[in-house]
Amino acid sequence: MSKSNSIIQELKEKLSKLASIDIQNENGKIVFLRELLITLNKFFFEKRMGENAEDLQSPFYRDNPDTLPSWKRHTEFLAIWDDYSEKVLSFMYPEDNIITLAKQLNEIFRNAQSLRAIPKKIDPDIEQQYFGNMTGREFVFIRIVHALQDFTQILPEIDLFFTKVLKKRFKKIPTAHDLKNEEKALDFLTVLGGADRNVDERTRYITDLSDILIDKYDGDPFLIFDKCDGNAKAIFDVLTSFTGIASKKANMLLRDFYEYGLWLYKTNLENINIIADNRIMRIALRTGIINIALPKLLNDLIDQYDYQYMMTVKCTEEAFRKVWLKCKLLNNNIDIITYPARFDSFFFHLANANVQQGPKGCCSPNDITCVSGKKREKFYLWLKDELNYDCKQSCPLLEVCPDRLKKLNPPFAIQNNTWNQIFTNEGGGGGLRGI
Repeated sequence: MSKSNSIIQELKEKLSKLASIDIQNENGKIVFLRELLITLNKFFFEKRMGENAEDLQSPFYRDNPDTLPSWKRHTEFLAIWDDYSEKVLSFMYPEDNIITLAKQLNEIFRNAQSLRAIPKKIDPDIEQQYFGNMTGREFVFIRIVHALQDFTQILPEIDLFFTKVLKKRFKKIPTAHDLKNEEKALDFLTVLGGADRNVDERTRYITDLSDILIDKYDGDPFLIFDKCDGNAKAIFDVLTSFTGIASKKANMLLRDFYEYGLWLYKTNLENINIIADNRIMRIALRTGIINIALPKLLNDLIDQYDYQYMMTVKCTEEAFRKVWLKCKLLNNNIDIITYPARFDSFFFHLANANVQQGPKGCCSPNDITCVSGKKREKFYLWLKDELNYDCKQSCPLLEVCPDRLKKLNPPFAIQNNTWNQIFTNEGGGGGLRGI
């Protein structure tokens, strides 16, 4: 029996006692609230120390202490969430919703010829303006380092201005041999404008990556393509082996390097999944192609492990792969787009709420055009220019999303180096600072 089952039983007994408090008068309400808050504080945030902490550890984590942060299962809630999160959430892929979305996407992408074309291969050693006057070879390295630094902040685009600032700082485009040095890595963070946040962790990501690239690829990540014989799946495995790159960033890099004509994969192009960022997850939830047993996802303050975030990313990738396959099946086994990540731009713009990143879309967190009836004329122009699709309704997915799901929102990622500071001891107080 799981260690956390006894905690669940104890919690039920505490809540039963709370339910028995008479709240007919003001004093009873105050007593109830006091007892409820102290119970919740202990359950969620009171860190068990010494032998009590060890009692919460599952045998796997006890025997493999390096696999997870040291603060795992240190509270009653964390012990339960570790054991039961997957079953409580219970992600599913409703077939009817997948079919409904696939049918509409086949109409939207019917005339999008560019998304069925093979990009033109470019010489990686010639400077390109759309790489900020870097060569493709230089861009691959800088783009990977850039991707490592997505710590829930807006990063500067890699453009002519970025290259100018980078060259001013380093007197050239830095290489892995430069950025293996902590001071040089910090210089790169300064160029990004984020050298005052998560510095130790972000610097380590850069130096670790640089060391691996020097050791295995002569400091040149462009060589990953040849070392993997152009196999997109093998390259994905290499990218996700770098500290700080999980499936979302790996798929993004694979997509970008393909579309720019840098890496034209020989095999497994179809393995490149949609980039499941917050916008894409929102669409997955609202269209219902992923569903959960809970009526909605929990606030991130409760999801201290990032379990629901990681599961939502994984299930969103899988759900859109199922949609992509269904599109092909409904289209006489002909690809409507050549691989799932080519859906990304449409859904990114559909859910875009940041006007600095293009026209505002139909499905932002709170401003939902299928509810308000507003029209997004600039977004419709983008649809026409990019996909040759005329939108006549308040949203191109107006008849896809079930009404009960239209306001669902995805979780945000949590930085573990912050969440290991949330705990208190039996004396109370403590918790997050500087938020």
